[in-house]
Amino acid sequence: MLADTGNHRVVILDEHGMPIYQFAHQVTVNGKTQNGEPHSIAVNSKGNIFIVDNLCNTVDVCDYRGDSIGHIDPARYLDKTAAGVTGEKAAQAMSSKPTAVAVDYLNNVYIACPNRILVFDSKGKFRKVIGNTGIGPGQFTAITDIWVDTAQRIYVTDAQSLGVQILSPKGKLLLGFGTHNAGVTNFSLPTAICTDRRGDIWVVDTLRQIISAFRRHGDQVEYLDSMGGFGVQPGEVAFPSAIGADWNGRLIIVDRVGGRVQCFDWK
Repeated sequence: MLADTGNHRVVILDEHGMPIYQFAHQVTVNGKTQNGEPHSIAVNSKGNIFIVDNLCNTVDVCDYRGDSIGHIDPARYLDKTAAGVTGEKAAQAMSSKPTAVAVDYLNNVYIACPNRILVFDSKGKFRKVIGNTGIGPGQFTAITDIWVDTAQRIYVTDAQSLGVQILSPKGKLLLGFGTHNAGVTNFSLPTAICTDRRGDIWVVDTLRQIISAFRRHGDQVEYLDSMGGFGVQPGEVAFPSAIGADWNGRLIIVDRVGGRVQCFDWK
């Protein structure tokens, strides 16, 4: 399933990458309905689709045909007070606009806002908020993506704070790595993350035009390899923006500028 931002739609593909269905995502802005810009999507085992849209402050919930089932408004659950904080930092602390969404194997839903993560159970009941504003371990400033593995560990990429953070199911920091600097374990703009069936971690760096692989060893990570490089030939990428993995061992990478989906069989 693919969020096609520029074409205002969600596309459902088969295992061979062939489109089998699509629907336009529409949002209401200032009382008017218009084409949206779906940015991040997740699907639960019932086929319900959770959509984060650049033009919308809520997460839309649709069925597989794109018909609306409901909405989740993060602002209802976030504390909008910022005692002792003023100006730009206060606005940042109070931000409730969703930036990414993920669903785990138990159908729990995770919604990322710029500096916090909201967790809902499979029935839509609010459970908790994870994180707070800042640049230290366990803090967030500009979350770009989240991923939840089969052990319900939460993986987060951040465009301004620590590049990658791995959290326990309860939200405790397990590991963080990657400053915004040179070096193979650092990043320029980490925008997407996933784990494969071996548990290796894959991070998309949009500005560096690469996708890097890491292996966790306790509270340390080992850099494994990277792939990509700017271009439009097979294996190259043009501002990659999303990544996923399936149980066949394949990695699926989306190019924002290249306008394509590539599937890699990583051994």
